[in-house]
Amino acid sequence: MSKLRNVIPIKKVLPEYIGAEKSDLYLKGLNFTYIDAQDIYEKSLNALIEGSNDECLKIMIFGLDRDRSYTPLLNLCRTMLFGLSDLLNTNDFETYKHKYKNFKNAKSSLSGKIKGLQDKINDLEDKLEEIQDTSEDVRPTSFISKKLYLFYRMTVRKLEPSKQQYAFEKDNCEAVIEKLRSEISDIDKLIELEDVVNILKLVVEICTVPIRFEWAIAKSD
Repeated sequence: MSKLRNVIPIKKVLPEYIGAEKSDLYLKGLNFTYIDAQDIYEKSLNALIEGSNDECLKIMIFGLDRDRSYTPLLNLCRTMLFGLSDLLNTNDFETYKHKYKNFKNAKSSLSGKIKGLQDKINDLEDKLEEIQDTSEDVRPTSFISKKLYLFYRMTVRKLEPSKQQYAFEKDNCEAVIEKLRSEISDIDKLIELEDVVNILKLVVEICTVPIRFEWAIAKSD
């Protein structure tokens, strides 16, 4: 039993914490050839350097489950954990956390605001189109009387303030939508980073304090 305590399979623990479907991203689809633990380490490091956190983590988990005694791979895991934790802090993670208690709910709320603004833009565009149609309907021809031409000019002048107001509101809505979409993009990045950081913390804990996960032994193949 003491030997097993040092080899708690990460692949058995991970689904219990993040769900089977999500854990498949890190446990399945690994397709590469390797020679030894150092080769796995180098492939994991290359994936990290190339900016592929998921691929790096996938290879890392595979390598640690295959050879827990190869310390450079665990050290890489720690280094990645520290680096991404710092990255979260420099990207105003705590600010967003304070502003939005739940990121998924925040995304839903922001998406709802975008939809409401888009509906308003559609309404404003309809109003602008109505103004344009009205202007076209009273537009004079070269054979029209001067009186009707003056009527046309008065009509256009009367419609101009509404036209400018609708166009102004439309531009404002589009600017707000762009800002909200940018915020959703930021939240998506933070969610992804937070997920990876939490998995890295779990991996380090499994490797360094295996006794906490002895229940996973029963799940071993």
